[in-house]
Amino acid sequence: MSPVSNEGRLKVERLKTGLRMGGPINGSMSATVASGASGYQQLFTEVLKEYKKRTGKDPTGHALVAQLRDCVSPDDVTALLRKQAEEIDEAHRASWRGQLSERIAPIARVIRPLCDAAGKAAGLGFKPGEAIFGGIGIILAVPENHVKNHRALLQWFEQMGRCLRRLEILIVPGDVLFDDTMTEIVVGILMELIRILAILSQKIGIIDGWIPKAKRRFKKGIAALSGDDDIGNALRKLDRLTKEENLMVTALASRDIAIVKREQERQERMQQAGRYRTWLSVPNCSTNQVIASEARHSDTSMWLVRGDLYEAWRRGGALLWITGKPGAGKTVHCSTVINDLESLLRCGGSQAALAYFYCDFRDTQKQSYRSLLSSLLVDLSTQSDASDNMLRELYSKHGDGSRDPTDDDLAQCLKGMLRQSGGTQYIVVDALDEMPNYGLSSSRRKTLGLVKDLIDLGLP
Repeated sequence: MSPVSNEGRLKVERLKTGLRMGGPINGSMSATVASGASGYQQLFTEVLKEYKKRTGKDPTGHALVAQLRDCVSPDDVTALLRKQAEEIDEAHRASWRGQLSERIAPIARVIRPLCDAAGKAAGLGFKPGEAIFGGIGIILAVPENHVKNHRALLQWFEQMGRCLRRLEILIVPGDVLFDDTMTEIVVGILMELIRILAILSQKIGIIDGWIPKAKRRFKKGIAALSGDDDIGNALRKLDRLTKEENLMVTALASRDIAIVKREQERQERMQQAGRYRTWLSVPNCSTNQVIASEARHSDTSMWLVRGDLYEAWRRGGALLWITGKPGAGKTVHCSTVINDLESLLRCGGSQAALAYFYCDFRDTQKQSYRSLLSSLLVDLSTQSDASDNMLRELYSKHGDGSRDPTDDDLAQCLKGMLRQSGGTQYIVVDALDEMPNYGLSSSRRKTLGLVKDLIDLGLP
């Protein structure tokens, strides 16, 4: 990728052929313990059946759910919910939905990573998250004349937020730490949250085949929504579940154990990455990143990373191709894109990964197709067990690094990593024009061929 210095001197194209590194918001299914996974699935099915019985709606079928699959961070989810609230507010000339979206924001920041982790551990994928956010979307879309007590509704969501913020203890930067006990506790909390949304939806009359009798019941009940026994009991149960001493003690113990385990795994992975770098003679592109970042002024390239085209690509676009004249500052802008993506990855709750490569006419090692492949492979291997296992297998097949792999071996390994990924994989390449372009099998030709091959994979 090679950004340029200003909008008047660049050409940016979002190629719609569909290169998309990785998957959407919904996590991959897990098969940890067969009996446990089966039990969680049965529990989720029953809770979803109860929701449908109360409201006549399927929250997982809400239009918002499809858009959620393109979200890669909790902030993306919050922005999507806020946008829906603002659009409905504008149509109805009301402001309470905007206030509601503010109450939902802290809920989204907690629920998104927890649903990713608990859903995966329980073998449910992101289904609980789809039901929760779909249920919120249903409430946001309720007709204006059906909501008579906005203040009570806002209070209930504020109370839910206070309860759920206690679960932030389970979240650390870049990850959510779970064991079997915490999975059971958190899945129970998520199921209770779906039940609360069902009761709220029922109380505001979100029922198919609306009839006058139901409307009269609604008007009578909504006037005293803040004192409703069903909702009050459900929220008191959520409060109890999220502040039980057992939850905090278990969370702290699980967190400590998981942090130690994760640090051990990280150190082992980094040691193995060092062996890979020696084996494949991987150049150090972080030096280019540091130099380019330090050369950047505070507002440089903000127009790029805050632009709609870049945002569409970041949230699930295809191939973003940027060109500009030599010396226009493309490398500085590329470093800004990398910094922006690294910030996204640090926010947590996402299985995304980032790999980058700087082509450099001053360094022959950073001009070859083989170096690009090697660098991308090692970068991705440090961020995912599955990717590390694939490169480890290639390493083992070549005598634990005693024999060199072919370029095709490396390319196939990269494609395999991208195919099996459970999250979005960002690949950024700067200054492709600084790769040699002489001969039928030049590094530049091979790299362009690789880009085409990745597009042709048709990754979801």
